Amino acid sequence: MYKLNVVTGKMKSISEESPGAQTECLPDRQGKARLIMEYVPAAERSKSREPYRYDTVKKMPRWRDLDTLAAANSGISGFALRTIKDRQNSIPIGFDTNPDILYYASNVGRETYGIYGFNIKTGERIDLVLESEEIDLIKPLPFGKNFPDEDILIFDRHTQKLAGFRVEGRDRVITRWLSPEWQAVQKTLELSLPGCSVTIMEWSADGTRVLLHSSGPEDTGTYHVYHRNDKKIVSFAEKMPWLSKDVLYERKKLNFGGRGGIINEAIITVPRESFGSSKSFPVIVVFPKGAQDAPRYEFCAEPHVFASMGYVVLEMQYRRPPEKALITSDVIPALNELAKHMPVNLKRVILFGEDTGAANALTLLRMQPERFCGAVGINARVPGVSYFPKSRKMDGTAIRKRPGDERSITKPVYILNNRPRGGRVTDLQRAVYEKTKEYVGTLKKSGVDAAFDDLPDEYFENHSQAKAAVFANIENFINAASVNAKVELGPIKVVKTMSAESKSKRKQ
Repeated sequence: MYKLNVVTGKMKSISEESPGAQTECLPDRQGKARLIMEYVPAAERSKSREPYRYDTVKKMPRWRDLDTLAAANSGISGFALRTIKDRQNSIPIGFDTNPDILYYASNVGRETYGIYGFNIKTGERIDLVLESEEIDLIKPLPFGKNFPDEDILIFDRHTQKLAGFRVEGRDRVITRWLSPEWQAVQKTLELSLPGCSVTIMEWSADGTRVLLHSSGPEDTGTYHVYHRNDKKIVSFAEKMPWLSKDVLYERKKLNFGGRGGIINEAIITVPRESFGSSKSFPVIVVFPKGAQDAPRYEFCAEPHVFASMGYVVLEMQYRRPPEKALITSDVIPALNELAKHMPVNLKRVILFGEDTGAANALTLLRMQPERFCGAVGINARVPGVSYFPKSRKMDGTAIRKRPGDERSITKPVYILNNRPRGGRVTDLQRAVYEKTKEYVGTLKKSGVDAAFDDLPDEYFENHSQAKAAVFANIENFINAASVNAKVELGPIKVVKTMSAESKSKRKQ
């Protein structure tokens, strides 16, 4: 393993002992790899728990099981790659300036993830605990992911000391500072920018000038400098200045009673004009990518795009903890509650999702085809399709199940999946692409209005032209699906007739 200086091009070895075919590593504050997770084939993950491995530096073997070290020294458990059935885990999130001190998130013995710390060498636990009984303070990692993508730890670059944490709120990222002084600054800024998510990014050595970023339902993202002595906020740059408040769509929170009487929350985005000549709005239900994701109340481009097409956007979220409720069971109660507050056409509802959200959309379309016009899935894994063999013959040859029953989906579907390319393509990625494309072809043969397109790599790189092209295709599909929906009309009633005298006057 090497460290590369991207300016000079020089490489320096930071590990004399190969850690193996690792998929990810977590470096310390000096950039040295301290934790790694070794690769486990997807087909084997249900059989074993692969541990995180910690660099013991001068001891041999160099890479040792973190779960064993933590249990022996501190009585902490759960540092291992999750199997499919695992729900409780400890996830490393970063090192202190002292590389022996590891901060981690854990839900072992709890319903939600809290944040803790301990010294790996001495076993001493850090006198720092952040917990919430209602929400996870980090996003639970999706299956196959080993470390968080976000920078949860905040360090003071002037003192190199830990200053705070960025943790998950209900609908936005919130900051918790260790210093009461900085917590007061955070509160002042949030009061000055109401309704916005405020992120302090940097500050001067004396702490009098603060660089911050804000975003909200009507703020696409603005950078400011806060002068603490003058209590003055100066804005100097916007992310999308062409998207003014006048062109953005209204976003609201919708509370509804889910199954079991539990109050849940969704977010709606409201268009200004209804689709076509109709006086009621069609609806598009958006599922989160996974149980670890929740819709943000702050600015998000996707709901505004759908609202510009004339659809009310209903963004669903999982209950907490997510494994205690199926998100699909909350969609109908949410739609019924939505219909009480605004004119929506519940006979023209489209389902949309990405990754796990796509699977939820397709599942609900299959379960209740009479309630929905169709579904769109991005990077979808179709429920019921077997991507890997479930058993083997005595001679070792694989026995594959047939794809899911093509008759189970009868309404229009549009799936866009990324074609696996490059050297690091797993068998699972290749199988998902090929079997999903095959499944859509089977649907078409059975008479279902189904389509499959390759998703360009530029889509995931946020290239505006690529995203615009993808959503133009999606718009064409959902408009056709919702317009062609079979609507059961009631009996025809004569509302008003013209008398013979009125007809005569009209001719004159």
